[in-house]
Amino acid sequence: MNRQLAPGYILITTLLMLTMGVSVVTYIITRSSSYVPLIDTIRKQEKARTLAFAGLQIAAAQLATPPKQKENQPAGPKLTSKLAEQKSAAEDPRHLASIILPTLNRWQQFKLKESVEGIDAILNVSISCEDGKINLNQIYDFEKKEFRGEKQKDGGWKKIFKDMCGRIEKQMGGKELFENVESYLKKRVYQLNDVTELLTVPGFIIFSDKIFYEPPSIDTNKGGNKEARPLYLTDIFTLYTQKYTIDPWVFSDSLAGLLELKRAESGDREQREKMVETVLKQFKKTANWKTDWKQLLQPLYQKELQSLPSGMESVLGTTFDPRVFSIVVHATVDSVTQRLYAIVERIQQDGEGAAQSQVQIRKVYWL
Repeated sequence: MNRQLAPGYILITTLLMLTMGVSVVTYIITRSSSYVPLIDTIRKQEKARTLAFAGLQIAAAQLATPPKQKENQPAGPKLTSKLAEQKSAAEDPRHLASIILPTLNRWQQFKLKESVEGIDAILNVSISCEDGKINLNQIYDFEKKEFRGEKQKDGGWKKIFKDMCGRIEKQMGGKELFENVESYLKKRVYQLNDVTELLTVPGFIIFSDKIFYEPPSIDTNKGGNKEARPLYLTDIFTLYTQKYTIDPWVFSDSLAGLLELKRAESGDREQREKMVETVLKQFKKTANWKTDWKQLLQPLYQKELQSLPSGMESVLGTTFDPRVFSIVVHATVDSVTQRLYAIVERIQQDGEGAAQSQVQIRKVYWL
C-alpha cells in the first residue's frame, strides 16, 4: 500500500535546508571575523617583539660606544702611541659618564618610518644602572645572619636599611617592612635568586603592580608632570653587582625618590644635559663626598649631602666604575606594544688595538 506524502513537505524541506545553510554561513563568517583580527594582532605583536629586541641592541650599542677619534691623525711610526691614546680614552670613566648620565633613568624615543626604517613604529628605550641600587645579597650575611656592619657603633647597613623601609612605608604604604624582611632573611640559608622573591614577604604586596621601573612619560612640555611618582621594587634593590656600596653618580630613580633627591621628570632632558655637561668639567673618578658632593652631585640632585639619612655617607661608593645596567624597552607597532626589562653587563676588553667594550645580556623579563 503506497503512502501519499502530505502536501507542503517540499516547502518545509526547503526551509530546513536554507536554515542549515544560513547557520553554516553564519558560523564561517563569525569565525573569520574573529580570526582575521586575531591574526593581524599576532602579526603586530611579533613585529613589536622583534623591535623590542632592536631597542635592547640600541641601548647596548650606546653603552659600548667608543670615544671619538681625533681627525687628521698622523700615520706611520706614531700609530702605536695613537692606539694607546685611544685605549686610554676608552678606559677613561669620564667617557662612560658622558654617555649614560644625560639620559639616565629617562626615555629615549625613536620614531621609525616605513620609508626609512621599513616600519612605522615608536621605540622607547631607557637605561638605568644597577650600581645605583641596594644589593640585598651584599648588605646581608646569610651565614652570620646579620646585616653588614650592624654591630658597629653606627649600626651599619641594618640602621640604613631600617630607615629605607620606613621611607617606603611613608611613600607606598605597608607596615613593619623591616621586621618582616629581617625575619625572612634570617630564615634563608642561601642568597636571593631574584629581587621579586621579596613579594612573598608580608607587606611587600604593595609592590605587586610596581615591580619593574617605568620612566616618566614623555611630555613635550618642559618641566613635565610634577605629580608624585611611585617607587619600583627592582629599581630600589638589585642582586647583580659585586658591591655593598652604592654609586651616587648613578642613583636609580626610585632610590633617589626614597632619599628625597631630584628624580627624573618628563621634558627635563635638555636641562639635564646642560647640568651634566657642566658637572663633567669637574669630574673625578675617585671622589671624597664630604668635599666633592657640593660641586659634583648637588647640581644634579639639588640636595646637600647632609640631607641624606644618617650613616648613608659610609655606603656611598667613591669610585665611578659602573658595570651592570638595566634597560627598559617599549616597542609599539600601531596600537600593539611589547615591553621588556633586561639586565646587561658592560665588560671592558683589551685587544691588539684600542680597548673595546662589550655588553652581555644577563637576564630578560617580558612584561
